[in-house]
Amino acid sequence: MKVYRWSDGSYLEDQDHWRLSGIHRDVYLTAAPKVQLYDFFVQTDLDESYENATLKLRPKIKVFDNASLEGYSLGFKVYDDKNKLIAKQPARLDADKIYFETSPQRGQNDFAMMQTEIKNPKKWSAEHPNLYTLVFDLKNAEGEVVEYKSTKIGFRAIEIKDGELFVNGKSILLYGVNRHDHDPVTGKVVNRESMVNDILTMKQFNINAVRAAHYPNNEEWLDLCDEYGLYVMDEANLETHGIRGRLTNDAMWSNAFLERAVRMVERDKNHPSIISWSLGNESGSGFNHAMMAQWIKSYDDTRFIHYEGAQTTFGKQKIEDSILRDPEYVDVVSRMYTPIDYMVRASESDIEDRPILWCEYAHSMGNSTGNLNEFWEAIKANKQMIGGFIWDWKDQGLLQKNEEGEDYFAYGGDMGDADLSHSSNFCLNGIVDPMGTPKPATWEVKKVYQPFEIKASITENQEIEISNQYHFTNLNEFDIAWEVQENGRRIQEGKLKPIDLEPGKSKQIKLPFKKPKLKAGAEYFLRISINLKTDLSWADKGHEVAWEQIKLDYDTPVIKNQKVRSQLEVNGNTIVGKNFEINFDSETGFITGYSVDDIQMIQNGFQPNFWRPLTDNDRLGAKIHDTLRNWKEATHTRDLKDFEIEQLSPQTVKVSSSYEFPSSKSSMKITYTVYGDGSVLVENDFAGDSAQTILPRLGLQMEIPKGFDSLTWFGKGPHENYIDRQMGADVGLFKQSVLNDYYSYIRPQESSNKTDVRWFALTNSKGIGLKLSAVSNNLSMSAWPYSPEDINNAKHIYELTPKDHITVNVDYRQMGVGGDDTWSVKALPHQEYQIPSGNYFYSFVIQPVFNAKDLKRGYVPE
Repeated sequence: MKVYRWSDGSYLEDQDHWRLSGIHRDVYLTAAPKVQLYDFFVQTDLDESYENATLKLRPKIKVFDNASLEGYSLGFKVYDDKNKLIAKQPARLDADKIYFETSPQRGQNDFAMMQTEIKNPKKWSAEHPNLYTLVFDLKNAEGEVVEYKSTKIGFRAIEIKDGELFVNGKSILLYGVNRHDHDPVTGKVVNRESMVNDILTMKQFNINAVRAAHYPNNEEWLDLCDEYGLYVMDEANLETHGIRGRLTNDAMWSNAFLERAVRMVERDKNHPSIISWSLGNESGSGFNHAMMAQWIKSYDDTRFIHYEGAQTTFGKQKIEDSILRDPEYVDVVSRMYTPIDYMVRASESDIEDRPILWCEYAHSMGNSTGNLNEFWEAIKANKQMIGGFIWDWKDQGLLQKNEEGEDYFAYGGDMGDADLSHSSNFCLNGIVDPMGTPKPATWEVKKVYQPFEIKASITENQEIEISNQYHFTNLNEFDIAWEVQENGRRIQEGKLKPIDLEPGKSKQIKLPFKKPKLKAGAEYFLRISINLKTDLSWADKGHEVAWEQIKLDYDTPVIKNQKVRSQLEVNGNTIVGKNFEINFDSETGFITGYSVDDIQMIQNGFQPNFWRPLTDNDRLGAKIHDTLRNWKEATHTRDLKDFEIEQLSPQTVKVSSSYEFPSSKSSMKITYTVYGDGSVLVENDFAGDSAQTILPRLGLQMEIPKGFDSLTWFGKGPHENYIDRQMGADVGLFKQSVLNDYYSYIRPQESSNKTDVRWFALTNSKGIGLKLSAVSNNLSMSAWPYSPEDINNAKHIYELTPKDHITVNVDYRQMGVGGDDTWSVKALPHQEYQIPSGNYFYSFVIQPVFNAKDLKRGYVPE
């Protein structure tokens, strides 16, 4: 048994419970000459045309042990990425002029102590992070170099004009995330491999900006942002959340505030990736923040000042109620989780003329990040809105083992702190998991953030329009591929010649595909993919940067059914066909058995279902277990008002189950029409009271034997998707095992839904099983190896054990996942992604499947 010592001096004899404490960053000693180049500040001024540059340098010399400065001089050289010399100091600067610099009585010295003109250097941006190497050499009186120092520099200009943010003269948008230093094993100690994985994933998922929340991130992270290209909002290590704005309005704390600004800027001032200084987070607003801003502006006027706390409110008036001008010490108007409507009104008002952004939005805790595209529709429609930073990048779970030795990600209360104050799983807010692996929401972010917009421009969709929403990159730097899909299968494909399309421009393009020979009941889609033409530092050639799938509106022939010749018999509550049998329970109205060739395929179904395992947004903010509990009760408490079996013809039997749900004042009639070939048309007619609350979901649930664990579907995929988070999913033909398809959130919750499902099948290892096809409208569906109760009650993945059956949800609709925040009513999905209580109808057909050919067989009920 290992013994671990805690930071408070006590001991804990349990190797599975420990605290991460100590120094998170590298500590090292360096040796330097007694006369040394102690520090330097680099600024790059671009001319009015953003072409040529003036490299301005302000060095700092220090002398130790009264060493002599006589004869010392400083020079510099600049090299390009091929190590070719492009500039050097025209005349060396005497070190004593640096060391003994004086300040005037009035005014202040110019920034540049050394400078040179550089003709048309390659500019730095997140899209093209061109770097140069600046090398200083300090020589003694004998002309010997006693010290070299170097740094990477980037030539770029950051400006705010007319309410917009400009980089190198181009108006840009920040497609951002908030990021913490985090590793699931070492906590705040992050190595280079972990940071490189972060930045590669960000770049591959179209993220161009990162906010250092809420402290200056590891220095090496900034080097990587310079190298790979990310716009960085560097943030001071300052938050007084618990006591709000008390300290910023207390002069005793002025030095502590100012020190945090000075340390951040002095450490990070030479990174071209940093475009903004942030004065901290959630610490109120007062003269101490204004002081920080003033010092930064006096010291570095090349970047903009951000601080979300700099807001003006009068009395108890809420900021959302009216537009109020923020204090002048910030350069941008910043908000957290503020409704889109307010931000649009602010951008349209004549009160605020500064850029407007969300420094935090789209709270991505658990199954979340709904309606992301609505934010970006507003941002792109309003020039003062310059983007936002999703909260946040990575789930901050810690890798642990349970008593059985199984790995899991721990959160608050899991490491000997159950009786202490903690925030449970509120550290799990990321769009990637603790290992940096993309989650389903990451794909939505990639799609919404993609730099090209593609849409059909004519009815036949032979011609498309591409809009280039990059800021500095031409479309001709990419390959464009297209394909025509028939029922999810590619039937035509091709590539286009390079297309010259400058940033901010649009162009109509004709595609050379041919109208296919149309098949009965088939659907046709055109998919356009924009891919890297060459290997880049962050992705290989062929990496997909942007895509669009466009439905081709062909008038396809109608499916003709084969005539059903087999007759049916009704024996009590059992319907018997040639090779199948369906059993009903007259007490519940449910199917208690559906077997074909003596193979049991349904063992319980279909139960009316209005509930889902709670997401974090459901549980913490929306509190639907309280506010919508009438639908949870309706799921488990119903009155069967009528059950009837009627033989309509020798080959057709109709079964009706009618329910009332007292808790929600609603009713449902489920009609099963059984045909002689073993297929069943299921019709769900729901009548809801419009005065009732919204429904979490509207559907039916069944249980099938666990052997039918191969899931094939034609609908949105391959990852889970919901009505407010489905833009990043294709309509396609996908296949996965039920166990592997289930997405395991660290704290189990509603998961693995699919929208726009035309049909899905669950089959065993021999290809035998069931196919369910939408009739009246496309379905929403999911299949779980666990029970909904187990998912809802578990706090960790290892607490879930696969059942002896598979739970299958066949829904008309499930409400969205929401996520504007996770702690208030705004956690609910937006109104258009809710399900108001009212009248709804949907239907689908169940068919037995015996081989792959049966999966292709369409069906239209007679």
